[in-house]
Amino acid sequence: MTFPLESISHNNGLRDVTAGHKITFALLTLLAVLVSGPLVQVTALVWVSYWIVGGARVPTLFYLKMLLLPMLFVLVSLPALLLEWGSGTEPVTAVQSAVSMEADTSHIFASLTISSSTTLYISYDGLQNALHLITRSIAAVSCMLFLLVTVPLTELLYTLRMLRLPAIFTELILLTYRFIFVLWGCAHELWVAQASRGGHQHLRHRIRDVGMLGAQLFTRSMQRYRGLSIALTARGYTGELRVVTSSEHTSSRRFLYLACSGTVVLLLIQWWIGG
Repeated sequence: MTFPLESISHNNGLRDVTAGHKITFALLTLLAVLVSGPLVQVTALVWVSYWIVGGARVPTLFYLKMLLLPMLFVLVSLPALLLEWGSGTEPVTAVQSAVSMEADTSHIFASLTISSSTTLYISYDGLQNALHLITRSIAAVSCMLFLLVTVPLTELLYTLRMLRLPAIFTELILLTYRFIFVLWGCAHELWVAQASRGGHQHLRHRIRDVGMLGAQLFTRSMQRYRGLSIALTARGYTGELRVVTSSEHTSSRRFLYLACSGTVVLLLIQWWIGG
């Protein structure tokens, strides 16, 4: 089974640019996202998306799918930020804000009375917190996606080791990345096998089939893990996974200039608006 992410990382418009330049651009932009407000974060998202879609020539639909997947986790956390409730005169809120049944309601965006003593609120502060969470999360994820689609894993690990990052961290990155695709491949094979035998037809059967898939996935994953351990031992594994890259790259002054200029502009915008 082939994975589009691996193929794209080895064949993209920025493939010949030095991995160190791309890592520097992603980390600087990520830093700007973390210390800025929503306006700068949205601007950073557009800037990084330009380099992913326009510079690296990654298919737009593939990029949007990769961007949407982590956002599902953000959407799950939104109710905790948006919803607040009060009981009698003593408020109880998800974000510990002072909302009272008898307080001024000018800061309340919407409310729903559940009973005579309980009311659900959506405050303007909650909406602002949710907006900050969404913009910061999606902008930060886009920075990490830039690394995934433009820098192959071997080059990323090689660059991190050149920067004297401890070997334990690079090995954890390598093994985690490897087993993500192992689980993905096993789950796909099991899903196809179940579907070819008439599975996943109705909701009740689908729930049962997903449960069986989860149990079999654990067994298959442990088998793959034991196979990997045997393969490493047979190849003389001594406790360190060495990564070698033979790709030739050129130092792109244009990319470095534009990337750094964009990050500086983002920081200047944040300084100017004072957010």
